[in-house]
Amino acid sequence: MRSTAPVGAAAGSAFSTVLPGRLRLHQGLDLLAEGVVEGFRVPLHGQGVAALLEATGGWPTLLNRMLALALKGFTPRKAFAQLAEELEGVEGARLLEATGLTDAVELHSLVDQLVDFDEPLPMEDLTDLLRSVHFEVDLQLTALRRLNVLDHAGPQGLAIEPVIAAAWRRHAPR
Repeated sequence: MRSTAPVGAAAGSAFSTVLPGRLRLHQGLDLLAEGVVEGFRVPLHGQGVAALLEATGGWPTLLNRMLALALKGFTPRKAFAQLAEELEGVEGARLLEATGLTDAVELHSLVDQLVDFDEPLPMEDLTDLLRSVHFEVDLQLTALRRLNVLDHAGPQGLAIEPVIAAAWRRHAPR
């Protein structure tokens, strides 16, 4: 589902240094993030841009929501608070649905375990650790990577994308 994948950074973009582990996606998504930044009447520079991408995880549905809040006249601080509140409610469940996780029942127990891990782990370590519980762990981890749910967290390895992890903790299908 390309339309729900988190925004990476187009080459040469101001966002390329904010989330260096993200996949580099279509420039249109990067432009969406830039549009959100421009939509606020108070400039977002440096930490503001990082905060925007941290709060939204770069997910287009959440960037769209932040843009809508900016265009309604919300200050960045109020928009961040509003988004956090919405993610605790129905928006968190909608995000999980938009990623495909809600319907991917065969991945639920794996996502449960990955969300509980405290630190990122290299792919080899994840595979070795989970193989005894998940017969097709290689395929499942690859599926989560392609859904952009399992995220590259720098040299430490892979972890569930933080916004998804928070939404999963509150709204995981049971």
